[in-house]
Amino acid sequence: MIRRKIGDGYLGQTVITKKTNIVDNYLRNNDPYVDSFIEEGLQSTVYIPLVSKEKPLGVICASSLNKIKFSADHVKLLVAIGNHIGLAVDNANLYKNVKTAYEELKEAQEIIIRTEKLASLGKLAATIAHEINNPIAAVLNYIRLMKKLILKKSFTTKKIEDISRYLNTMDEETTRCGEIVKNLLSFSRQSGINKQTYNIEEIINKALVLIGHTLMLRGERQIKNIEPELPKVKCDFKQIQQVFLNLFSNAIESMSSGGTLTVTAKKSAKKGFVEIAVSDTGVGISKKNLKNIFEPFFTTKEECKGVGLGLSVVYGIITRHNGSIKVESKLNQGSVFTVFLPTGK
Repeated sequence: MIRRKIGDGYLGQTVITKKTNIVDNYLRNNDPYVDSFIEEGLQSTVYIPLVSKEKPLGVICASSLNKIKFSADHVKLLVAIGNHIGLAVDNANLYKNVKTAYEELKEAQEIIIRTEKLASLGKLAATIAHEINNPIAAVLNYIRLMKKLILKKSFTTKKIEDISRYLNTMDEETTRCGEIVKNLLSFSRQSGINKQTYNIEEIINKALVLIGHTLMLRGERQIKNIEPELPKVKCDFKQIQQVFLNLFSNAIESMSSGGTLTVTAKKSAKKGFVEIAVSDTGVGISKKNLKNIFEPFFTTKEECKGVGLGLSVVYGIITRHNGSIKVESKLNQGSVFTVFLPTGK
């Protein structure tokens, strides 16, 4: 095989000029490779450039062992073939480049995903350690205080009141630990869904009963607007009840100075769905935080008030029910979380 540099002989000149060359007598030309053509017995050759988007890709050569002259029609046909071959080669190169770029992008994406998973795991470990360590530390301190009182046998009325206060705090802190662990388990465990058809008002009422005492203690009002004759929803009763409990609890916590919790249920404009809106008159959510509100471990609450898993749990449950959730909020005006659930068939 003879290797040539670009520009060598008719072949090389065809690449550079991108013009068709016809040779019908190798004995009367100065091509540096003419001897090899004569040895092969070639009598005439046409060199057709392979071009795509004005870029030379190669040359197609058609040679004859007989003394024939390539006509204009021959050349026209070979040029058309050359153009198609050039386009095919260009497309093949483009496909190869796209495939390579896709594989590189996919590899980079996998690296990012692994990195984000490790970062999330580290964040989870740090957050949970911090959230659980604080209440446990408080419980330990109160236990030590009570042990000292026992050793000193100092049980005056004042000390008994202190012990009662210590025990109440310990109860609150251990309960908070339990809630953190429960939310973490709900977030991580992809439990099965036992779907049946239920009246959505029944689920809402059960959840409202559970938070009714808290509403009363905080001096907050409750308004319920349920459209009559709503179609039943197909869902897991306990999981959807948990969704509303989480949304109600968040609404209550956002209204530190009292306010109104409103629950509205109606047929959705989206066919085959019921929509339930949970609104409050609380502090609201800033625009920059709205886009992250359903992300795991993201929270706008004060330190020691939560680990940011409640809304992630809500989002996960609704998604697994083939539903959706959206949020609208304005600072110092309140928030509205709207849940869309498919109706039963």
